[in-house]
Parts: sequence; C-alpha cells; structure tokens
Amino acid sequence: MGKAWRALGTWLAGKAKMALILPLTLAMAATATADTVPQVTLATPGSSGTGDGTITRFTLRFSEDMVPLGDPRAPAPATNDCKLPSTGRWVDTRTWVLEFDKPLPGGLACHVELRDGLTTARGVAVAGNSRFALDTGGPSARAVLVGGMGGGIEEEQIFLVATNVAADRASVGRYGYCAVDGIGEKIPLDVGLCAL
Repeated sequence: MGKAWRALGTWLAGKAKMALILPLTLAMAATATADTVPQVTLATPGSSGTGDGTITRFTLRFSEDMVPLGDPRAPAPATNDCKLPSTGRWVDTRTWVLEFDKPLPGGLACHVELRDGLTTARGVAVAGNSRFALDTGGPSARAVLVGGMGGGIEEEQIFLVATNVAADRASVGRYGYCAVDGIGEKIPLDVGLCAL
C-alpha cells in the first residue's frame, strides 16, 4: 500500500508542477508582448504580379496588430510624397498596402512616411524607422530583339529593346553603348524611337 501512496504522490507532484508551469509560461508570453516595442517589420515596393518589373504598390507590415480586422474606416498609418494617385488599405490587422493607380514611372524617387503619433491597436507608440524611400530607378530591358535573319550581328545592326518603363531617349543616347568581345572600347548608339 505504501507503493500506491508514493505513486499517487509522484503523480500529484507532476500535476502540481504542470499547474505552476502553464500559468508561468502564459504570463511570460504576455509580458514579452507587452515589453516589445512595436515597429515596422517590412517596408517594400512591389508589383501587381504582371512580371514586368514595374512598381504598383508599397507594403508596410507592423510587428503587432494596428487595427481591428475588417475595419474599413481604419486610418492610413502613413502618407507619401509620390505625387501620383494612390489608395491605401489594410489587408489584415498588421499589413497596410498603398496601391498606385498606374505603375510608377522610371526615375521616380519619393517617400512613404508614418503618421506622427502612430499607435498600435493596444495604444502603444510605434518606434523605429518612420520614413521609407521608394525609388523606381531607371528603366531596365525586358527583352532585346535582334533585327535581321542571318543569325550574326552586322556593323549597322538594329536592336529593338523593350523596357519596363518608358526610357528617356536622350539619356539612352548619352549613357548607352554596345560592347563587343575583344574590342576594348564602347561603341556608341544611334537611338531611334519606336512606340508600339
């Protein structure tokens, strides 16, 4: 009978430990959330999935809930100085997306900035970086087509270049060039314009 009491005592001691550990773990998790400083964890431009490299949106993701889920009246957490039509919306409690009406043109540099006094859903001020650069850079080539049927490249070869955004003809003429293996000089371009 002594063994039964010892086994019962061991079993109850294990349950008592569990009864102490579980509330302690929950309290530590709640304290960790309360002690962390809310901040932006992701600030990035993106596209609508067309694959052409254009920027059509800017996403801000926060480290904790900022708005109640599904609240269409929730205010925007940021402003922008891009001077192009756009609409902001919350996609979930932590993620806000600024969508531009049209893809941003090449060579555009602007900023997205958090509103002064921005707080989380629990009323804690957002800290850390509050200003994020958005720079489209210059145009990039999406495709290069070589004119002619011979398969080789001629001295007066014509190339058709499709870019992700409109290229400035003067800039391409000034900075663009061709390079040929074995020739150590830049071959200047004669830039024509073909709009499709």
